[in-house]
Parts: sequence; structure tokens; C-alpha cells
Amino acid sequence: MGEFFPSINQTPPRDIVRDVKLITPESAGFREAFMGTLRNREEGSLTRYLFLESPPAPAGDKQDGETDQDIYAMLTRHFGKILCGGYAWDEMIEHTRSYDFIDGDLRALDYAVENGLISYLPSNIHLIECGTGGKSGVEKPIKTIEAILQSGNHAITGYTGIDILSRYAIESAKAIRDKFNIHATSIAFDFMTMSADKIPIPVMKDSAPLYLFYGGTLANAPDYSLSGGKNGMQNAAMYLTKISRQHSVGPHLLIAYDAETSPGILSAKYQRTVEFEAFVLGEFPIAIHGNDITDRSYDPFQYWKMGMRYDPEAKAVKLCAVCTKDHDVPTFEGNVPVRKGYSKTNILSYKWNETIWKTILEQAGFEPTKIFRKKNSPYGFILAGPKSGQQSLDFRP
Repeated sequence: MGEFFPSINQTPPRDIVRDVKLITPESAGFREAFMGTLRNREEGSLTRYLFLESPPAPAGDKQDGETDQDIYAMLTRHFGKILCGGYAWDEMIEHTRSYDFIDGDLRALDYAVENGLISYLPSNIHLIECGTGGKSGVEKPIKTIEAILQSGNHAITGYTGIDILSRYAIESAKAIRDKFNIHATSIAFDFMTMSADKIPIPVMKDSAPLYLFYGGTLANAPDYSLSGGKNGMQNAAMYLTKISRQHSVGPHLLIAYDAETSPGILSAKYQRTVEFEAFVLGEFPIAIHGNDITDRSYDPFQYWKMGMRYDPEAKAVKLCAVCTKDHDVPTFEGNVPVRKGYSKTNILSYKWNETIWKTILEQAGFEPTKIFRKKNSPYGFILAGPKSGQQSLDFRP
């Protein structure tokens, strides 16, 4: 069975791999999200699936190798290379570094450390990073760990990197282990899944779990309100509630956020590039490979382009697939007619301010301990812990 996209050729170090099972579109519910966004029943539910790189061949598909070559040729024809999934995101980050996808968080983290962040942390900490981002995102936990260790008053008992893309989880855990010589594990897991009640993290003794959410991971929560489900705020609160219920001793959270609402600045940050478009439209090659789109000759890049708009009511950047030509999308549910200008929201990036985050935290059983945000900067960090009266381990007020 051929692989869909290139993967790591080296065997992952055994000491950092806790649960590195391959998460595939089929196992993660990609089909439902693909059809839900295509029919505009939901928004932003594709975000996490767009990172996936190696879905297996559908059962019984004897033309898997041929199909892969067709998709390789399609991607190469439009982008000059096989550009999709996490690889497209990595190249997008590399080419758009100046637009603050990484640097904004790093500056905010520097400000938080300079203003006493570490003094508010428990003395013994197990770090759990949700949505690691692999090599392109590892600077943020490295900077956090350096600040904690340099304080001289805190100990890190371990690091667990969690990502829907196993490569990202492994890359981050390996980088942390190699740099600091601390126990590090990687877990391939979709913590946003509706069906999982618990994250398969290691058992922690005599240390407080500190969950790290860099890069707006929680602010990419999907919105199902178009079909009567939970909106983005409610889903973010639900994910945090699951984390809270998993621990007998209340966990702590460090959440990065971006409260930028200027349309001009956001348009520059999310401007269309080759790499960014390949990432945002990455659902289509996955759907073709998995027979969610049933015509193997369907070339989505002839019919769709990346679009971006800011919704001030929702306080969200919406990254969309915009139809450029009237046509029918041939899906396993039948043909879905779409017309030029039709837009569907693949990714949501909420620009929630402190007031909204406080509401989300309260709904999930947490409260802010300290908020760090430099004047005139949209980037900040919120340190949160269990609500007053709930059990906490060695938390310093």
C-alpha cells in the first residue's frame, strides 16, 4: 500500500513514543467534516484534518498506487511540488514568518516571563502541549522551559507533546528531550474529538499538569451552530472541561491568544500565498484519495481558490474555499452543485479578547490567575487554574 504523502523515513525514538498510532481521515471523521462544510452545515471543522499527511488507501482500492500518482501529478502541476498537509503548513510558516504566526506568540511569551509568569506556576510541573506544530512551533515550549528552569525554584518532571499529526508530536518531544534531557513523550491524538473522554497522557505523581496552548489552538474550535450544534466558544469550553475532569487534582492552563481585529492587519497576516492556499484547500486531495470525491480526475484547483474574510460579529477570521467556476462536486452522496462565488469556511481563527476568554474558562471550571498582554499588542497569554474552592496542587496565588 503506497503512502499518500512523504513521511519520516527514520524510526521514531522509542523512548519518546507513547502512542504514535497513525490518525487517518477515516478514523478521525474527515468525511463528516468535508460534507458538513461543503453543504455549509458547519464552519471550521476541517481545520485539524488539514494537517494530516498519510491517509491509507480505501479498503479494496486496487488502484491505490495509480491514484496516488494522479494526486501527486495534480499537486505538482499547480504548486511545482507535492504540497499538502503538514508540509504545506511548514512551508507556509517559513515563507510568512514576518506575519507573526510564530513571532507574535514569542514576543508575548517574553513579555509574560519578564512580568513574573514563572512565579505563578506550581513548583513541580508536567508540561502537556496540545497542538505542538512540530519543528515550526517548538521554539515556544523551549522558551517556556528555559524560563522555568532558570528560575531555580521549579522542576519539570516531564513533557508530553500531543498533536493530530504524529510527526509533529514526535518532532516536538524529541527536540525537548534532546535539548533539556528531560523525560518527553509524544502522543498522536485529536483532543478535539467529540468521542474521546480522556487524553491518554502519562500518569503524573507529585506534579501539577500545566497544559500549553500556543498558536491559538483552542481558537480554531469549529462552529456547528448553523445546524443547531455548539458554537466555537461552547466547543472550546467543552474541550477544556474534558481536561479538567480528567485530573483528580485541578490542572493549570497557559493559553496564547490573538485579539487583533483590524481588517487591514488581518488581511496582511492571512494573505493568499501558494503555500497557504495549498494548506487551506488540502481537503480536496484527501477527499479524492479517500473516495469522498468519487471522480479521480476531479481537479479542485481548477474550481476553487483560497479566500479570507473577517467576521466582526463572530470575531473570527474565516479562511475559505471559494468556488471560481460553476460545477458539480462528485461526492459519495451524489453530485453537489456549487456556483461561482460560493464560499465555505474550512478554518476559523477566533480573535477573542480577555473578556471572552474569561467566559470560556468559567464555563469549563477555570478562572484566570494572571493575564499578560503588552499595551498596544494584540498578542497575550492567560494563565488559568481551577476555580476558587476546587482542588489544586501547589498553586501559588
